[in-house]
Amino acid sequence: MIAGKTFLASIPSGHPHRNQIMRSPEEVRMKEKRLRLIRMLHITSRLILLLALLGIAGCQADTALQRDYGNSWAHNLAVQIADPEAALVQTPAVGMSPKAGSTIMEGYNKSYERKEEKGAATKFITLSGSGS
Repeated sequence: MIAGKTFLASIPSGHPHRNQIMRSPEEVRMKEKRLRLIRMLHITSRLILLLALLGIAGCQADTALQRDYGNSWAHNLAVQIADPEAALVQTPAVGMSPKAGSTIMEGYNKSYERKEEKGAATKFITLSGSGS
């Protein structure tokens, strides 16, 4: 105890840590306990915020793909139930004729070709400011 008093007496009164050095062990334990509690509250509040953000992200609206998911399968199942013998028919599906298909593809391919205007001359526009 006397050594402690001598030690404290050797610390100048204006020293920034003098109050911390003069605390009793019980005060130090209480301060450490408060600091642990504050750290735990910070961690807990961050976890709650993270869970809230994840919960909000889970509540987003469905996309068009999600709303339409499985409709094709359900349609095919319904068609097979309505006419189970349709799989045995050897006629091809009705679609576009080959000539019509090739005409459409030619038009599609031509749409990507560069078009040059015939007889188009380079035009220059002269801008002049008249002072009169």
